[in-house]
Amino acid sequence: MTTTTNTSQENSSSGNISLDAEALKKLNASFTSAGIKWIAMFRGIWAEVVEVENGQVTILATFPKREVDDPDPDLVLRILLCCKQFDFMDRVEKVFLVMYKDEGVAGGVLSADSSGKELELLQKASEKFGKNKVHIGERLYDKETLLAVQEEVSSSAT
Repeated sequence: MTTTTNTSQENSSSGNISLDAEALKKLNASFTSAGIKWIAMFRGIWAEVVEVENGQVTILATFPKREVDDPDPDLVLRILLCCKQFDFMDRVEKVFLVMYKDEGVAGGVLSADSSGKELELLQKASEKFGKNKVHIGERLYDKETLLAVQEEVSSSAT
């Protein structure tokens, strides 16, 4: 799949952002520095941006067994919004967060009913994470919700 880096201000049409592999790598490095490494170390939660295409950011997040009853996907979103490389919020239409439970040792993703785009994402996650990741749900954040969370993050930072 070929995507283009389209992060310059002059190409600021809404919902049009797609990142190539190099830009995605930089975004994930920033995401890690913004706080993912800390929640990984202290809470066992890991997340990674796997795709930015046509205005949608897709994140795979893995929660430890102990967090599954009450995972906090908004924490992952708040960290993304604090990334220095996430400077294209005006061109994002939605964020799709796919959540997994870590059952222990590396292995594929288990899912009951999957179809379409979700099946493709589950396939990617299986290749990356292994058999001990169990799909526990997803959350789709629309533009209005993203802006509200961004405002909350900005006001708590001051």
